[in-house]
Amino acid sequence: MQLTLKQRRILALLLLVLVVVVIYQVLLGPLLHKYLENADQIDRLEHQLSVYQRVSGDLEQQQEKLRQLRASNPSAGMYLTESRPTLAAAELQQILNRLVGSSGGQLVSTQIIDSPKSEALPAVAIKVRLRCEIDELVALLYSVETHKPVMFVENLMLTSSAQNDNQRARITRRTAQLRRSVALPSLDLRFDLVAYTVKGGS
Repeated sequence: MQLTLKQRRILALLLLVLVVVVIYQVLLGPLLHKYLENADQIDRLEHQLSVYQRVSGDLEQQQEKLRQLRASNPSAGMYLTESRPTLAAAELQQILNRLVGSSGGQLVSTQIIDSPKSEALPAVAIKVRLRCEIDELVALLYSVETHKPVMFVENLMLTSSAQNDNQRARITRRTAQLRRSVALPSLDLRFDLVAYTVKGGS
């Protein structure tokens, strides 16, 4: 069937439109979509970069403010650094070991106990037993008194090893000779050591 000139022009125009649509869908469309996505991502990254630059610019100033606040805080260093009860108790035991090591004495045992209830600050307590001489006891109590974090000695009970002389007399001669070869501290000391943590532990 022969087409008129007008029909051929319309058909050619339709074919041209079809070719343009196909080219757009196959080539130009994906490229344009990718370009718009990249442009959005560039905008987001530029915004994040500007935020990071502002934060990094204020970092030194903020650190200086933090140092000033810590220096002006009257309670700085007065609490255990750990806030969780089990970790705080372990920290308290480590502090006691260092103090006994510096003042002298023989640490027999430590045991975590239920701490006194406090509405203001959570308390951590350990039961302590050690053997020492009187000068070592004085040095230890002074170290506890002046130490940071702040610690308190409660339920102090002091006994002398001389109270056990009657029991030692009943020990066999050989065991007694072995006992005399070892210098035992003259004082037996038992007390509760209490310290505090900041709120927020669990």
